[in-house]
Amino acid sequence: MNAAGKWKITARTPVGDLDWVLTIEKAADSFTGVLDMVESQVPLEEGKVDGDQLTWQSTLQKPRVLRFSGRATVDRDAISGEIVMGIYGTRPFSGSRVI
Repeated sequence: MNAAGKWKITARTPVGDLDWVLTIEKAADSFTGVLDMVESQVPLEEGKVDGDQLTWQSTLQKPRVLRFSGRATVDRDAISGEIVMGIYGTRPFSGSRVI
């Protein structure tokens, strides 16, 4: 499974669907990257790869500091998962690789 690259994802939120970009730079069984949430670019930290599963932690700095986690499943050029944002709930997402 090669998760490296740029992914256009749509997160489902209480205020409607939001289009974000997830960039993954893979290195063996770990990865780094960035979640571009339009108003904020959030680095992916502690990225781990287990088969077709990805997990990571992130810290949003604006508009307020919020630590959150993400998990995803990659199936060729499709990705789906959820972002767990503490008191703000869980945001399911899905998307595809940008070619």
